[in-house]
This record gives sequence, C-alpha cells and structure tokens, in this order.
Amino acid sequence: MGRMAFGTPTTQSSGATSHASQNTTNAISGDTLSSTGVHLVPTMAQPIALNIEEQDQASTIQMSGSPSAGRQSSRMSGQTPASTRKMPVSILGRSMHISRQRRCSQLVISVLQSIFHDKMERIKVAIHQEHLTLPTFLSALFESDDGDVAQWAGQFYSNDGPRRIIEIWGRKLRTRTWDASFVNSAVDVVVERTRRDLRRCKEGVIGEKGLKDRAYRFPYYTVTQANIEDILCPGFLDGYAGRATYLTRFLKGVLDKKNKSGKMKRMNEDMDKSDDRDIEESEVEKDVTVEDERQDRDGAPAHRRHRGPDAVRGCIAAMLLFMTSQHCNAFQTVMGVFLHCMGCPTRVLDVLSSLGLSVSDDQVRLVLGNMTSDAIARVREAVLNNDWFIVYDNINIANRHHHQRINNLDTFDNGTAATVILIPTEEDRKKAKSDMKADLNQQAEQHNKTSRNDECGKNEEKLHAPAIEVFRPEKSTPSAGIFFPTATDRSQFRAACRHHFSSAISRSLCMQSSACVVPIEPIDRLPVHKTVAFPLQTMKIDESTISGNLAVLEHVSNVGLRLARNWFTDRTSIIVAGDQMTVARLLSLKIHRAIDPDPFGCLSWVHPIPQLFHMRMNLCGTIFRTHYGDTNCPGSLADIIGVLRRKHLTKDNMKFKVADELLKLVFEALLFVFWESLHDFGTSAESEVQRVTDSIIDILNGLHSLLQDPTRLLFGRPHTMADINALLFLRDVAVYIELDEAIKDGDLGRIRSVLPTITLMMHGGGNTNYSRELLRFLYGMRHAWTDEWERRVLSSMLVNPKGVVGGWMATDMYQENNNYLLKVIFSAKGPNMSWEYLRDAISTNIRSFQEIARLFEREVGANYHNPAHKNSSAVLDIAKVKELFQDSGILCRGPSRDKRPLPGLVVDLQHEGGGKMAGGAIDKFLETKDEYDDEELEEIESAQATKHAENI
Repeated sequence: MGRMAFGTPTTQSSGATSHASQNTTNAISGDTLSSTGVHLVPTMAQPIALNIEEQDQASTIQMSGSPSAGRQSSRMSGQTPASTRKMPVSILGRSMHISRQRRCSQLVISVLQSIFHDKMERIKVAIHQEHLTLPTFLSALFESDDGDVAQWAGQFYSNDGPRRIIEIWGRKLRTRTWDASFVNSAVDVVVERTRRDLRRCKEGVIGEKGLKDRAYRFPYYTVTQANIEDILCPGFLDGYAGRATYLTRFLKGVLDKKNKSGKMKRMNEDMDKSDDRDIEESEVEKDVTVEDERQDRDGAPAHRRHRGPDAVRGCIAAMLLFMTSQHCNAFQTVMGVFLHCMGCPTRVLDVLSSLGLSVSDDQVRLVLGNMTSDAIARVREAVLNNDWFIVYDNINIANRHHHQRINNLDTFDNGTAATVILIPTEEDRKKAKSDMKADLNQQAEQHNKTSRNDECGKNEEKLHAPAIEVFRPEKSTPSAGIFFPTATDRSQFRAACRHHFSSAISRSLCMQSSACVVPIEPIDRLPVHKTVAFPLQTMKIDESTISGNLAVLEHVSNVGLRLARNWFTDRTSIIVAGDQMTVARLLSLKIHRAIDPDPFGCLSWVHPIPQLFHMRMNLCGTIFRTHYGDTNCPGSLADIIGVLRRKHLTKDNMKFKVADELLKLVFEALLFVFWESLHDFGTSAESEVQRVTDSIIDILNGLHSLLQDPTRLLFGRPHTMADINALLFLRDVAVYIELDEAIKDGDLGRIRSVLPTITLMMHGGGNTNYSRELLRFLYGMRHAWTDEWERRVLSSMLVNPKGVVGGWMATDMYQENNNYLLKVIFSAKGPNMSWEYLRDAISTNIRSFQEIARLFEREVGANYHNPAHKNSSAVLDIAKVKELFQDSGILCRGPSRDKRPLPGLVVDLQHEGGGKMAGGAIDKFLETKDEYDDEELEEIESAQATKHAENI
C-alpha cells in the first residue's frame, strides 16, 4: 500500500499494519547501521512514505465491498444511511457506493498518517542514536557498494524518485542561501552532462564518407555547393539540439511558451537512458527530442513559418559547440556564406564571428574560393561528357566615388558574363534531380584528382560524341514563301487569339471559373526538366566590338573550359547565344576568319543564334512606338500614359518593364470595352465569353475590309480611324502576348508559328537589325538546317531553372538575371569589391547563393517572401482606360463625347512589313546572306561607344 521513500510500491491490508510497524522498528533500531554509518541493510517490506493518490487508491481497494464499515462511518458522521432514502434503485446504489468510498478513504488516510508519523519518529530516533546527520545518512545510502543497498537505491531511481525529490526541494527551499546551493549544484550536473554531449559532437568531418550524419566540422577546403545543400537538409539545426540533449531540455523549458508535460516526461526518460548509450544510440534521442516540433513546423507552408524555439535552441547549441572547438563550424560556415551573398559588410561578419554566430570574413573568402574551384572543375568535366552551348552578355557596373579627384573619378566598367548550359538528351530528361547532381559530383571528384598538366592530355584523348549534321545536303534555292506565315500559322494564331481574348475578359470580369476560357492546344511542348547551367567566371572584356567577341570566345575555350585546340574539329558545332549585336559581330568575325585552316581559328564551330528575350524587347518597342501617337489623339498610348500618369515612357526612351505592363493593361481594357459592346445581358457570362471572343475574331478578320470601305458599319455606326487603330493595336499586342506565353509554356511549335508574323512586324516597324536576323533565322529553320539541328537551336532558346511546368524562360533573360544578381552583390560590397574578387569568388556561385539562401531560410524558420512575383492589382487602371475609350467612342455603340480631332491611321505593321519583304528585302537577303556589312557594324559600335561615354 502506497510507495516507499526509497523502494518499490507494495500493497498490504490494514490488518497487517502493526506487524509491518514492528518489522520497521526492528529493521532500523536493530543491526541496521554499522559503527561507521556506511552500510545500511534494508529488511523492511512495508513502505515508509505514502503518496496521497496511492493512499486513496489503496484505501478504496481495502475498504470496497465492506458494507459494515460503510454503515459504521455513516453512524459516526451522524448522516442518514443511504438505504433509508427514497431514491431509484440504480441511483441509490451508485450514491451509496461513492459515499462509502469517500468515507472509507478518509478514515484509512487518517489512520495511515498516524502510523507514518510514528515510523518517522522511530527513524529519526535511530539516526540520532547512531550519531548520524541526514546528509551523512543519505550519502551513505546512495554511495554504498552493498548489493542490497544498491538495489534499493536503484528502485528509487527507476520509480521517478529523483524528479519527485527535486520538485519537493524546489518548493521547500525558501531562503536565498538554500536556493543558491540547490541551483548551483543542479547546474553543475547539467553543465557536466552538456560538456559530455558537446565532446561527442566534435567527431567527424563533413564530406568524409560515412560521417555526414554526425559531423559538424566543415573545413573550408571541403566546402562545395553539394555539401552545403546536403547539410541543409530538413533538421540541420534540430541535429545540433538533438546532440546536446540536456542543454536542449533546459532551453526547451525556458523558450517554450506552452510546455506539454507528456513531451517533457518522454524527453526526461530518453535523457536518463542516454547516459549508457554510445553515439549511434543517441540518434534515437535526437529524434524523440525534436520530432514534435519538426512536425508542427514542417506542416505549415514554407513562406508562412515563423521563428520558433527549435531553431533558437539549435543556434545556441551550435554557438556553444563553436566556442568549445572552432573546428566545429558547420553552422557558422553556412551562416557566413548566407550573409556574404546577401551583401553583408565585412565588419558585421567579423562581429558575428566574435559572437560565435559566423565565421570571419577571411574564412568566408576562403570558402568561396574553394566553391569557385569546385564549380570550375565540374563545368570542365561536364563539357567533356555532354552536349552544351554558351550564352554571354555584357555586364556594365558603375563605380561611384563621393570624393571626385583626378585619380579618383567615377568609372563605368564594361565586362562580360557567360554561362554554359547543358543540352539534355532523352535519357537526361528522364533522370531525377538527385541523380543528375550525384553524377556531376562524382565527375568533379574524379576530376579533382587529376592535375592540370594531365588534364590537357585527357582532353586530347576524349572521344567526341557523335556530331549531328547542321545543314541539309541539298542546295536548292528557297522560295520567298518560307519567310511568310503559312495557312497553318494563321490558323494557329486565331486559336491563340481566342485563348488570350477569353482569358483577358475573364480576368476583367473577376470570374473564378476557368470554364469560360477557350483552351489552347500545345503543338510541340518541351518535356519538363531542370536546366543544368554553370555560370562562368566574369571577364573584364568589352564585348561591344568584334575583337572583344573574339577575346571572349578564346578566353572561354582556353581559360574557362581549358579545351585543347584539337578538341575542335570540322564537325564540332557549338551554339553561341546572345543578342542581335553579338550575333552580328560573330557572323562578321566568321566571314573574316573563314580562310583559316585551323578548325578553332576559323570559328567553324561557332553558330550564333539570336535569343527570344531581346526579340521580345524589340517587338515591345516596335509596337509602343507605332501606337504612341500624341496626347491630343484619342485612344493613343500617349493619351493613356498622361491619364495614368506613367513615368519612364516616352517615344524615344522607354523602360521595357513599364512598357510591357502598359501594353497588356490597354489590351485588357480594350477587350473589356468589346465585352460591354457585344455581350447579351440576358445570357450567363460564362456562356457569353466564347461567343464574344468569336465575334472579336471575326471583326479582326474583316479588318482589311474596314480599311478599304469607309462606309462599312461597326456596332451599328460608321467606324472611325480611332476604331481601326484600336483593332490594329489589339492584333499587334496579341502577337506579343502569344510569344510571351509560348516561351513560358515551353512550346516550340507555337514559337515556330509566331516567328514569321514577328518578322513582318519588325520590317513594318523599321527595325532593320532584327528584320535581317529574323530572315536569317527563318532561312535556317525552314530551309537550310536539318530537323535535328533546328530542334536543338529552338530548344537552346529556352531554359527551365526550377524544372516546373510553366517555368520556362528565354535563355538570354536567364543570363540577364545572373548579371543583375552580380550587380546587386557588387554594389552591396561597395569599395571592398573588385573585378578580381567578382571573378574568383562570386560569379561562378551566383545561382548557388540563391539555393543556399532558400534552404537556410527554410531551416531557421524565417518568414522569407514568396519567390513568385505578386503584382499589384490593375483593376482601377483598367477601369480608367476603359472609361477613356468609351468617352472617345472607341469600339463601343455609343457616340463619342470627346471633342478632340480624330487621329490619323497608324501603320499596319503586318501589311507594311509584308510589302517591304516582297518589295526587295527578301531578294537582298538571299543575295548577301553569306556577307555582313562591316561599315554598318563600325557605325553601330561607334554609336554605342558614344552612348557609354555619355553614361559615364
């Protein structure tokens, strides 16, 4: 009955109490203590101390089923027996049982308390007679080597005795001296256990085989992007907390706002068992310690996780481990790289290093240097085992100086940034992301074991992959029809217009259902795969000249990739992606060096290809300038810009992002006006969207008839030039949106279909540079190139950095994003940044920084912003433009309320462009397709150099 103060719980009836008391007296007052007071022989079988809950339980068990005791206790309390009350039988029986239990428990407790008091008195007398103090007695008990005593003490430990005693002491220590003695002793115990845990964490080095899971040492010469991503797996900080279990228990009690007793008790039990376990068994403790917190945190969306105590506990454990041994620097290394890539100043890094939160700035530079070496080794191995192409673009960085001096003036540095991108094969597309990463890491490890001297010889011995044919064998003369849209292209464009029109109308009406949007069927959509790209080291080479482009190619091949000259053969074909000026310079360079017998020197392996992002930018500018008009012209872009108070938009100077938003906004506003003019108010909106969309397509198909017949009615009234201009704008922007959406969708078929129409518009808008390059591209795509090479060229124009559906982007836009990230870090570092440091530590790791930042923010529970762009609502702007069109009577049934004179007819880009192409542009291209106007290039280079000087 009850629980022993130092023993196991037992039960015994009250009839044996006197016998047990006698046994207790004999056990203590007899030969229980030796003359030294060290050995204690327990012989009692009855408990000394009782727990109140166990007393209640014991008394209930003892007295249940004893009606006489119940009646006796009722008479003693002066209450009416339950049997005499007028109550239902079931309720009466239950009430009698509960009342009898309560009275029996109270009676037994009072009797047992009296017996317990007598026992304590006898124990106190026995200790006093042996001239012992309570500390001496307890010390002798718990330090005894006697087997029986040790078993007795073990029972005390196993039955949660220490926790109960400490809780009692914590409540009873009322003076400051007593409390300090107790707390200091308890802290000493925790400190000793924590130090033991921290000593366990010092083993192993990250990167060594078989030690990744338990290692916290991260020397700078082992740091690679792959290793950082490996250690930043979910639970990185939890691993620190799980190793220092006692420290974690203390911090958990301090930091957690709501402690759950069940979790705490389970943690205490695990820590008690961990004393006798080795390092492998302590992995179980880590899982039990932090599993609940990880489940709570990981269950929420990544961008909604907030700072939690689990990350703080892991951070504190990492700091203490780092202060104990600076070799245990895994967390601090990752923190240093994260802060550096965010543009953190050197002084801040050094301060945080002193606090144990980060490694120093010097150490970060060593880490980045090793990451650069690893990245270079991986890309050099990759180009020897895979098909690849290269994209590069100029990067201009302004260096501002606050104190202007003759030797300290502002400078505008021009350099070049390049990226090698692997061309995926069918097998590569089927591989998972982890498989690709594992293959490249294994190749890099093998490559690192080979010296530089051996590498050149290795390149020579490499077997070339089977080269694909670039040009078709036949040399027939192409017809002019290959440069114009075919009937299939026009049919595909009408289908695209139905999709874009219905989608814009649905957005304007704020429809939640997508059933009213006319779907567009894919033609030749690329399989979704993550693009493997390797940013190269930046080059302080101005690629705005022909000689600059030659220097870039030689530097990339000889220094960046270290390809031997005999690696290039007559059958080597490498796509070089860039903007129109880069393509023009490379073509001129190839013509001048065609007589060189060396395959590398004659640049026969170089195939320059214009890219889609710069094509989009030029198409946007062409449409913007064509429809700009004047502020006094109703419905013109200039008029709309004034109403919306847009900045950075003039006819001669516009920002692409602002112009892109404006064109799409006016596009949706025009379709909203169409909707209000054509739809039937008595029919549901969802069924009307498709009918209205078809009506708009019919009006656009009859646009030529409206131009030829001024008396033809539109919406039941004579049409005006403002109506014609709005229809032309609608058609032109539909081409622009179709190119944009085809890129995002990764549909090569839609890109093929829209390119001839874009060629017409470029000619019609007077964009001579892209007009010529698009003719060259269509000539190759529809006549000169083999089908395999044509598909490779189109595939090289798109990349998918994340490997998700709808995540495709133009290759040159990807390079522009890399340049932007380089500029951000360059400007953040200020005078501490140089081109050399940008080359040796930053440029090759620019995409790795993004991934490391994402993983680190996820691990610490930071509420980082959603990477998806969240555009502000344009509803008010669309409504304002719609009101402007309706006031001017454009594409609506009502009369115009605008008293300004009507505008003149804008240029029909497609009709005008078709006339120019048929009028001699195609014939001129076919005659000079293998030549390039060097004088024109020199004029362009001179104009660009003048512009750079003006920027400075």
